[in-house]
Amino acid sequence: MRVLRTALVLALLGLLFVWLASKVGTGEPTYHHRTDNTLRRHVGDDPPYLNAILGVGRTARWAMQYLNHYMVEWDLERGDYVPRLCTAWDISPDGLDYTFYLRRDVRWHDGEPFDAEDARFSFLTVMNPQVRAGHARANYLDSRFVAILPEAEIAESIGPAQFLQVRLDRLPVLESAPRMDGEVEPAAARVAESASGSLYAALLDGNLYLAGTRLARHDTSIFLANYPGALTRYAPGAEIAEASDFLLADCGNLFPGPSGWYVSDGNLDSATFAVGEDFIEGLLPLRPFFKLDEAEPLPEVVHLCLAWVDDVQLTCPDAHTVRFHFPRKNYENLPNAGQLRLVPEHYYRGQDFMTHPRRDVPLGLGPYKFVRWDRGNLIELERWEDYWGKKPAIKRIVFRIIGDGVVAFQVFRRGDLDLITASVWTYTRKCVGPEFDKHFRKVDYYQPGYGFVSYNCDRSFFSDKRCRQAMSHLIDVKNALLYLQEDINKPITGPHFWKGPAYDSSLPLYEYSPEKAARLLDEAGWIDHDGDGIRDKDLNGDGKISKEPLDEKGNLREVFSFEVLWGGSSLSVQDNWIPLSLQRNCPKVGVECTIRTVGSAIQLTWLRDGDFDATSGAWDLDIDHDPTPFFHSTQSKDGFNYGRFNDPVTDRLLEAARQELDKEKRTAIFRQLHRRIWEEQPYTFTYSHNWRWVLNRRIKNVKVYDMDFDYLSWELEHSEGN
Repeated sequence: MRVLRTALVLALLGLLFVWLASKVGTGEPTYHHRTDNTLRRHVGDDPPYLNAILGVGRTARWAMQYLNHYMVEWDLERGDYVPRLCTAWDISPDGLDYTFYLRRDVRWHDGEPFDAEDARFSFLTVMNPQVRAGHARANYLDSRFVAILPEAEIAESIGPAQFLQVRLDRLPVLESAPRMDGEVEPAAARVAESASGSLYAALLDGNLYLAGTRLARHDTSIFLANYPGALTRYAPGAEIAEASDFLLADCGNLFPGPSGWYVSDGNLDSATFAVGEDFIEGLLPLRPFFKLDEAEPLPEVVHLCLAWVDDVQLTCPDAHTVRFHFPRKNYENLPNAGQLRLVPEHYYRGQDFMTHPRRDVPLGLGPYKFVRWDRGNLIELERWEDYWGKKPAIKRIVFRIIGDGVVAFQVFRRGDLDLITASVWTYTRKCVGPEFDKHFRKVDYYQPGYGFVSYNCDRSFFSDKRCRQAMSHLIDVKNALLYLQEDINKPITGPHFWKGPAYDSSLPLYEYSPEKAARLLDEAGWIDHDGDGIRDKDLNGDGKISKEPLDEKGNLREVFSFEVLWGGSSLSVQDNWIPLSLQRNCPKVGVECTIRTVGSAIQLTWLRDGDFDATSGAWDLDIDHDPTPFFHSTQSKDGFNYGRFNDPVTDRLLEAARQELDKEKRTAIFRQLHRRIWEEQPYTFTYSHNWRWVLNRRIKNVKVYDMDFDYLSWELEHSEGN
C-alpha cells in the first residue's frame, strides 16, 4: 500500500518537473524597473461577466473592489461594518427592519447622483428570476406565509389540502374583456373569503379571470395548480415547485414586467395582469397553462389558493432613505441588506438586463472608473478624478489576463507585473535569493474558503453517498499537500474556516484507500457484471447494461464512467492534481474517469445547467459565511448548489443556523452541519487555501490585515509627480 502511494507521488512529481523544465528554462529574465503610476495585477482568466450584480469569481470581485461600493462595508482595521454609501443605519427593535440613510454627495461615474431609486432598481434586478443572479438572490429568499385562502393551518408549504377545488362550469362568464385596472370585475364570482380577504374567479373565452384581496406590506399571490397533487414553497425569485406548475401573481419582489406580476411559465406571454390599491387581478389562458391543444377539453376542476406572504422587501421612504424588511431574524440580515449589489437605474433601465449592450461596461460609484475590457488580454481602470471620497494615489489599474501561471511569473519577474498570486513551488523555490529580495517581497495568509470536488447528485452513481465517499477515498489529499504543496495548504473536512469555532476538528480526513473505495462501491451495488473492467448497475431491471444514458439529461447511467469538469487554463500538475488524482486512481477500483478542461465562463454555464458529472474548484468566503447557497436544496437551480445536493437534514440545520442570533448556539448548529456534510460528502473537501502574494517593492503603504489587503491605500514609487 505504501509502495503504491509513494509511486503515485513520484509519478506526479515527475510530471511536475518535466512541465516546469519546459516552461521555466534555466535563466532568469532581466528586471526592468518601471516608473509609471499604473498598478499591473495578474489574473488567470476572463470573468464570465464584468457587472456588479452578475459578477462571480475572483477577477470580477477584484475589479469591483476598485469600481464600486456598498452602503455598508467591512473595515479591515476595525474588524467591523462601517457606513460607506450611507451616513448611518437603524435597526428596528424587533430586528426585522434595516433603514439606511444615504449620503447626498455620491455620484456615479457619469456624474449622475446616486439615490434610493438606484437601490430599489438594483434589488428588483437581483430578484428578477430572468437575471442570472442566484448567488445574490439567495440573500433575500426568506419568506413565510402569514395567511392563506381557503383557510388552513399555516405551514412552510402549500399542498393539496390547502387548495380550493373550483368547477369551471359553475363560474360566471364575462361578457367582455376585463378592464384590468386593479379592481374586481363585478361579474366575477367570489369563490372563497375569510377575515383576511376574498378570492374571485370567472371565465372568458378559454381564459381564467382571477382576483384577490391585497394586504398592506405583504406579497399577494394566487397559485393555480397544474395537477391536483401539486406542492409549493414560496420563494421569491426562485422557480415555483416544478417549472410552469403554478401561476404566481406577486405584487412584491418579482418585477419582470411593469405590472409587478410574474408567471412561472415564461411561455404564457398572453397572460395579462394588474395591481390595484386593494386587489390584484389577472387573465390567464388555460390551454397553454395546462398544455392542451384546441381539440382537448379544459379540465373540469381547477385548484386555487390565495396566499399572503411576508418576505424580504425594499422600500424607499424618500430619495435618500432605503429600508429593508425581513420576515424573520437572520444573523446575516445586516450584510445582506447593507451589501446589496448596486447598479445605476438610468444606465440600465428600459432593456433586458442580461442582453443589455452595457452589461459588461460597468458604471460604478468607486474611486476608479472602467476604461476597457480586451478579452483574453486585459481589463483597464483609471482613477476617477471627481470621486466623492478620498482619492487613491495610484492612477491606473490594469488586470493582465495570463492563463499560464509560470508565464505570468516570468512577466512579473521582468517587472511588467506588480502583483501576482504564486503557486507553492514558485513561491518557495523561485521567489528567493538576494536579487529577488532586492525588487520583490512576499506575503501569505490563510483566508476562509476551500478547494473541493463537487459531485452532480442527479447522476445515478453520485446520487448514492457511498459512491461519493468512495471518490473521497481515491484522492490522496494528505500526501499531495505534503509533497506537491510543500505542506503549506491545510487539509480540511468541511465547509467552515478551519481557524473558526464552527469547524469540527474531531472529524478525520477521508484517507486514501482504494480498498475502502472498492468496498463502498460494492455495497452501493456498482459491480463489474460484464467483465470489461468498468463497474455497472442494471437500473431498469431489463437484465442488460446500456452503454448510453437511459434518459435525455444523462442522469440515469448504468456504466460508472464520469468526467471531471476543470475550469482552469493551467495544465500544471501542481494546480491540476485533484482531477488528475481521480483520473489516475479511479481505474484501480473499476471506474472510468476523464478530465475536460474549459474556460471559467463555459464552466459556470455548464454548472448552472447541471451539464456535468463532477467538477473541481474553490470558493473564497467570508469568516462567518452562510453555507445555505452552497448546500440547501432550494439553491440547486438558482444558487451555488450546482451538484443538486438534496438532504432534508442539511436543509433543517441550515435554516436553524440562519435564524439563530446567539453566536454560541449558531456555532453548535454549524458543527452539526459540518458532521452531516462530512457524512453525506456532496463535496470532497481538499484544502484551505493559503494565499501567497508576491509584490514589487515599488508598491508602498502595504498593510497586511488578518485576511486581506486594503488595496485602495496603496501607493506606487513613480516619476509622475511623486
